[in-house]
Amino acid sequence: MTAKQGLAFQKAFGTRALKIPAVAFLFSLGDILKYPPSSDFDMILTKPAILREIKHKRVKVTPFDKRVIGPASIDLSLGDKLRVFTNPTIIKIVETSDGLHHTKLISINKGYALQPGELVLGITKETLKLPDDICGFIHSRSRFARLGLMTHITAPFLQPGINNKQTLEIYNASKNVLVLKPGVKICAVVLCRTDGSAHYQGKYKRQAQP
Repeated sequence: MTAKQGLAFQKAFGTRALKIPAVAFLFSLGDILKYPPSSDFDMILTKPAILREIKHKRVKVTPFDKRVIGPASIDLSLGDKLRVFTNPTIIKIVETSDGLHHTKLISINKGYALQPGELVLGITKETLKLPDDICGFIHSRSRFARLGLMTHITAPFLQPGINNKQTLEIYNASKNVLVLKPGVKICAVVLCRTDGSAHYQGKYKRQAQP
């Protein structure tokens, strides 16, 4: 990088250059300067940013307890309903496939004994609302992952603009029986700011049960 290019880079990004993903450097400097990040390029939201978004009512967690906000995530708890799979059968994986046809809804107010190798569909107790410029990812909590509990095995992406409860694909990867209890903080959501705005209008936009 020449001195002239360095000055142009600094002018374009300033101290925010430190926040450019490493993948950006796979491109030429010309490409980077041609497509600079937006001025609000913040990537993952940390606790102060999450609380600020909640204060301004752009992010909503209902019901809300400030103690669920971690250094860079929001803990969500397990609701009192699960979908358990009925008799094993052959399921065709096509666009019209739907887990509702192969599961039954049950209450777990007294807990549910998740068997080794068993998959169930849970739901978060909280409703999460995101603005059109913030998306998210659901992750298992480390303390439960160490016991072999995968609280969300696939499809972790939360679209911008959602306003619903989150279905959890819960799997027991251990050799032990793991008892699920409603109200336990079972997963964590990481929020990210998007480049541009979008609003989810899909099938599960009003999701309230697993």
